[in-house]
Amino acid sequence: MLNTLFARLAIMLFLLMSGLGLGLLVVVRDANRTYQRALDQALNRELAAHMVDAFPLLTANGPNPAATQALFHDLMVLNPSIEVYLLDRTGRLLSYSAPTDHVRRARVDLGPIERFLGPDPALPVLGDDPRSATGLKAFSAARILRNGRLTGYLYVILAGEAKDALATSTIPAYVRRVGVAGVLLSLAIAWIAGLLIIALLTRRLTRLSRRLAASDPLPPSVTGGNDELGRIEDQFVRMTQRIREQLQALSRADSRRRTLVAHVSLDLRTPLASLQGHLETLALKCHDLSPAQRERFLHTALRNSRQLTELVTQLFELAKLDAAEPRLRLETFPLQELVQDEVLKHRIAAADRHIRISLHSDRHLPDVDADIALVQRALDNLITNALRHTPPGGSITVRLTGEATRNRVTVSDTGCGVDSARLKHLLDPALRAGCTASDNGGLGLTIVRRILELHGTTLRLHSMAGRGTTLWFSLAHAVRLSERDATVGMKM
Repeated sequence: MLNTLFARLAIMLFLLMSGLGLGLLVVVRDANRTYQRALDQALNRELAAHMVDAFPLLTANGPNPAATQALFHDLMVLNPSIEVYLLDRTGRLLSYSAPTDHVRRARVDLGPIERFLGPDPALPVLGDDPRSATGLKAFSAARILRNGRLTGYLYVILAGEAKDALATSTIPAYVRRVGVAGVLLSLAIAWIAGLLIIALLTRRLTRLSRRLAASDPLPPSVTGGNDELGRIEDQFVRMTQRIREQLQALSRADSRRRTLVAHVSLDLRTPLASLQGHLETLALKCHDLSPAQRERFLHTALRNSRQLTELVTQLFELAKLDAAEPRLRLETFPLQELVQDEVLKHRIAAADRHIRISLHSDRHLPDVDADIALVQRALDNLITNALRHTPPGGSITVRLTGEATRNRVTVSDTGCGVDSARLKHLLDPALRAGCTASDNGGLGLTIVRRILELHGTTLRLHSMAGRGTTLWFSLAHAVRLSERDATVGMKM
């Protein structure tokens, strides 16, 4: 139970509310005490002055015992909660109504008394309690003058020891019955309200957690809300969907990889078996073979070795392109020059096979943004594939045309072509693109397709059996410097 977010928040809320309740109780108690002191002091502000006017407390020889005794007697009868102290002009106690053994101070600080007697004092003003070494009490005070000269003070404690004792015995019971009960009731209501708010805020997270624990499919639409929790839920749903899509893509890629390995192993087995057979024949019958036969065997073994090397190279290249996050080295370059260089590079091989290769290009084509090395590899594979499947006397045509926002490259040959039944599988590495079993065009075209996918485009084809094959792709124009700066400025 404590492992849930709701339970932890509920406990934290309870502790917080308990602390606030105790603090509130202390604040209310202190505020009530301060209010009572201010009220008592305001109501009895002139009490000491009236006593000084009614009783001659000080004479030329010191305190007047008859007057002080009469004053103490009247106060004991009328209000036993107050205590009266007669002070000299330095604050020393001359006489008092309290029992002698209860007095703890011989002198009272005159600072609070002078503030109390000043104009508009901020009540309550607390003065020294003679019955306590450190205590402070609300009081009433008046100056005692004789012939216009200050001779002492009358200092009246408004809440004496008797009143404190009575308050100590009665107030706690009242606080327990009313104050504590009220605070606890307020805390309970606040805690229940807080639990409802927490439940309302965490219900979406709880629902999402339960659905994930139960492996329920998440909805394709996002309905989390506009607050922080809603945005978290939305992002979590999107992240989960993305993870599932990536897992499905990995599963498909793994399936294609297993199929590729199974079929490429057959492609490797044929030249490897031929290579091994010819080498074994040369090793066993070297002296029985004529020089022409040995040369023919060596030539066949060398051709199979080159075929194996090409297959292994293509496998490593395809594995590199199928990496989790291949990085493109984008740069701006003229595609027209790159295509022209590739055509010139293959003209010698085409001439050796009596194949005519030509280039047709529009003028003044815009540059493109792409990885020049990968695009060059794609063009090389396309032209090599066309040479491989074009018979002697045939032709290969490379066209470069401009479109609205892209440059289009088309490679056409007059080879054997592919029938419609195999056309949709032409780019599948598990199938052969050529007309004979010894051809190996499918893997090269798969590399081209992967290169173009990394550039955000696709390889398209059209083929008819006996009439040749046409493959084409397009690359986006390079962004002009002004447009690129404007785009970067908008992002910033």
